[in-house]
Order: sequence, then C-alpha cells, then structure tokens
Amino acid sequence: MKQVLIIDAPSLFQDFLKEKFISEQIQVETAEGNRDAFTKIVTTLPDLIILDISSTLKASLELLEKKRNDPNARTIPVIMTGPTLSRAQLAILAQYNVLKYFNKPIKYDIFFESVGKILDIDFIIDDTPCIMEIHLT
Repeated sequence: MKQVLIIDAPSLFQDFLKEKFISEQIQVETAEGNRDAFTKIVTTLPDLIILDISSTLKASLELLEKKRNDPNARTIPVIMTGPTLSRAQLAILAQYNVLKYFNKPIKYDIFFESVGKILDIDFIIDDTPCIMEIHLT
C-alpha cells in the first residue's frame, strides 16, 4: 500500500487530501513542525511527502536538509505548496528532491495528476463544471 506524509498543511487542506487519498486506498500520515515531521519521515519512509510552507521557507529548508542527509530518506520525492517563490528559490528546492511546487491557490486537477504520476496511481477527478457561491458573515 502506498503511503503519503503530509507536513504542516492547514487543517482544511489536510482533511481534503486525507479524504481523497483514503478513497484511493493510500495510507496517510500527518505531522506538524520539523521535529515531528523528521521523526515520521525516518520511521515511516513514505512514498511521497507533501510539505506546505506554513511559516517560512527557511524552516522548510532545514527539514529538507535533514531529510537529504539521511541515507534512507534522501530519495523520497517531495511536493511543496505555498506562496509564490522566485526562480532562485525554486532552484534551491530542486536540490532537495522537490519534484513539484504548487503556488496557492492550488489547481487540484494538476496537483492530483502530479501525485498520481509519482505514486503510479490514476486519481479519479470529477471534472463536472460547477458554480460555487460563498457567503461570508
């Protein structure tokens, strides 16, 4: 069974991903903070890590550096999400086996297509057009 580790994702995003992955029979683990995240990386050795830049890029780079220095975790692919980054920052991420970076708001059809290619799974995405209204009070 494939396994995905979601790190530092906002709760709505995390819950959405968990629901989608579980429906595709992918085991999901979550982690908050670098210490918890690194421990889960080396103990579970997931097939994919999804890392959200929740605070600063520097904190995420520290975690990625620890991962790169661990011989067992080095080859685990990473998908990152977060704010718009410069080309220089994206080039730095490539050194840490970050295969894709998604700016927020995320285009989920492309996101799940990328995850599917990495995990060698076909995700079923409902592409029915819809209109969504949001009312804030």
